[in-house]
Amino acid sequence: MTLPQIRSLTRHHGWTFALPGVLLAPGFLTSWEQGLLMLSFWGGPGLALSHRSAAAKWGFEGFSPGILEVTTRKDRRPLPGEITVHRMQPVNSQVTEVDGLRTTGRLFTLLQLGAVAEEEAVRRAADKELAERRITLPGLAWILATYGKKGFPGTAVLRQICEELGPGYRPPESQLERDYRALVKAW
Repeated sequence: MTLPQIRSLTRHHGWTFALPGVLLAPGFLTSWEQGLLMLSFWGGPGLALSHRSAAAKWGFEGFSPGILEVTTRKDRRPLPGEITVHRMQPVNSQVTEVDGLRTTGRLFTLLQLGAVAEEEAVRRAADKELAERRITLPGLAWILATYGKKGFPGTAVLRQICEELGPGYRPPESQLERDYRALVKAW
């Protein structure tokens, strides 16, 4: 579109800039999915859904759709307050597509979650992923060894969780079993 066409749409036809360079047509309800799509248009190939947004896209237990959180090196201009932008280059080998959107992989997402979520929430998500056999303990050890460097946000939380799990760990198969284990451990 030309600049005069864009000006006409925004001045006379109700279109708005949702993000820099991303136009929103009038009459559409906004949703979390729409927000993720707009962020993807804004960030281009150098952006990945990450942290809590990636956890929700993967369906991690305890992480619901709603938070807009991405990783990118894209410009430093602030975005609307409901969007959390982590300014770093996404690790391309740890990015995949989920529903057509660039998203950090399951293991890398668990590593990142330690920087923004409570340890217990990360533990529950890891337990469920292990129980459903979507990740493995060796995979968690590998992500820590490969990307869990000192100073990388989230590393300490995931390292603590892995140390507590130990090599022979069997994840609980239900919330009831998880609660029972917590009760026995507290006793």
